Amino acid sequence: PEEFKFIVQKTVPKNIKLDEKQKKSLKLLAKKLKEKKWNEQSLFEEFYNICKEVSINPPDFFKAGYLVLIAKERGPKLSPFILAIGKEKVAELFEKV
Repeated sequence: PEEFKFIVQKTVPKNIKLDEKQKKSLKLLAKKLKEKKWNEQSLFEEFYNICKEVSINPPDFFKAGYLVLIAKERGPKLSPFILAIGKEKVAELFEKV
């Protein structure tokens, strides 16, 4: 089905609109991704720490991540997806929002 088809973006899609909290949370995640080695669980927990720190609702955070990564509002579970793509590649993309 179409909802399960996606392409990992090489650059931040031009047509997406992110608010300041979404941008700040993705940039913070980019920084955190570079700081240490993550596993699925620790990265998943970090998403919620970032949401608290930036005062963003988790659904808005996840939506922003998917929009930048695959140009869709939803996608596969984010933490294993980021680790599968490669945290360096994801951090690079998120830094450019």
